[in-house]
Order: sequence, then structure tokens, then C-alpha cells
Amino acid sequence: MVKRLLTLLKISLLLICMNVWADGVAEALRAKVPATELLVAAKIDIDERVSEALRLAKNTGLKVNEYPRAKLDAIVKSTNF
Repeated sequence: MVKRLLTLLKISLLLICMNVWADGVAEALRAKVPATELLVAAKIDIDERVSEALRLAKNTGLKVNEYPRAKLDAIVKSTNF
């Protein structure tokens, strides 16, 4: 998961496809890792982890966009994990 997150950060995107990724995204935001956009899967269950990541993104002025899961899967596959 960390390798995936770091690869996504290299292209200035943070991505939450699954709730378990939200912890890594929140950690990256707390560490002030540079990013330009947070991509969130449409219809994801908003639990504490996702909620915290969204709050941190909002507090840092990071653009948050919701995409269908298939679109996010295509983004992940295109980064050659």
C-alpha cells in the first residue's frame, strides 16, 4: 500500500479507492506531502478514516473530486504497480 501511495504522490494525486487507503492518505496529508488533488471513489462508505482524510484535505485547501470506481481503477493500473 505504501508503494502505491508514494507512486500516486509522485503524480501529485492522493487516491482513496478503499477505506483502508484512507489511513495512508491522512498520514500523507498530516506530513504535508505535496499533492494537488484527492480522488475519492464514488459511493465509498464514509467511516472515520475517510472522514479524517477529507477533513485534512479541506483544511489544506486540497481539491477533492469523486470518481466512479472503474475510473480510479484505471488510474491505479496505469501507474504500473
